[in-house]
Amino acid sequence: MSSVLIEKFRRDIPITMLHGILKQHVIIYPPPYNIRGILNEYIAQNGIQIQIRIEHSSRNVNIVQASISSHVLQVTVGAFQNHRLQMPVRQMPSMEAMFGNASISQRPSLDEMFARNRVRPAQSSASSGKTCSICMEDILVSELQILRCAHYFHTHCIQRWSMEQNNCPECRTPLT
Repeated sequence: MSSVLIEKFRRDIPITMLHGILKQHVIIYPPPYNIRGILNEYIAQNGIQIQIRIEHSSRNVNIVQASISSHVLQVTVGAFQNHRLQMPVRQMPSMEAMFGNASISQRPSLDEMFARNRVRPAQSSASSGKTCSICMEDILVSELQILRCAHYFHTHCIQRWSMEQNNCPECRTPLT
């Protein structure tokens, strides 16, 4: 059994204070609880709507504010999507780590360093380990297209798709 109250409370009263008042009350007094009677002085007509539930057997006090729960859900989903979109950051080694104590004249030029780090044809034809959900074939690294929503496709498949549809084929997130 439990006591439940859904009511609007004054905006200037912290939820932790309401929780403390109720927790103190349930420790001292046995059930059933008249939540409205306990918190009557904090109720307001134009306040924040809060649901309060007190479980009689365990004497647990649960307070749920609807606007907070939807906000928490939005933030959680946004953080998850942003996390999926983040590519691992590769740290560049310091010049000393790369060349030791070599003098500046002994170090390679920037052009030589960029030439060493370019993608070679053998690497670009390697499999990315992903499957295109449009054509259902493996995607090579050189053909890989990653959308904002973190779904993978062949570059040419998603280009053809985007001529007809303006959203992701898997999750329907807008492409623009």
